[in-house]
Amino acid sequence: MSISDWMPTMITKLGAITGLAASGTQPHRVRGYTDLPGSLVEGLTGVLLPLRAAHVYSAGGPAVWVHELQFTIYAPGLVLPEAYAVLVPLIKLVRDKMAANLKLGGLSWSGGRVEHWQPLADAPFYEGPGAVGYGGAEYQGIIFRMELKEIETGVSVTA
Repeated sequence: MSISDWMPTMITKLGAITGLAASGTQPHRVRGYTDLPGSLVEGLTGVLLPLRAAHVYSAGGPAVWVHELQFTIYAPGLVLPEAYAVLVPLIKLVRDKMAANLKLGGLSWSGGRVEHWQPLADAPFYEGPGAVGYGGAEYQGIIFRMELKEIETGVSVTA
């Protein structure tokens, strides 16, 4: 499994979305499992986390991972009416960013490649805006559900 191979690219792509782009010394406002903030203090902050995955492999074929991801955009300091105005436009922006990067730019690495990155097939694409928790505090935010299909080669399967 190569989450560390594709997640930085996904974070960079999401970090280019208006409202999540560079601010101060941060290259963008999207974080992953390796650099989670201790708290949320200002502006929009996106957090991308792997949740679960289906995985199959065989003796003659590649290993296939279908990762389920959750991308939550938090809006610290906003109340619900303000959050709607800020977060609803992000639904289209997130969808468009994913659609423009179906294979994360053809991303491949030694032993694997991205087959697709798209909304989760059997669940709502987004949830909210509404209350979302982080670090024991409640914020306004929106949750996106995504999947990434990864093809991994070179897996040694023996009987």
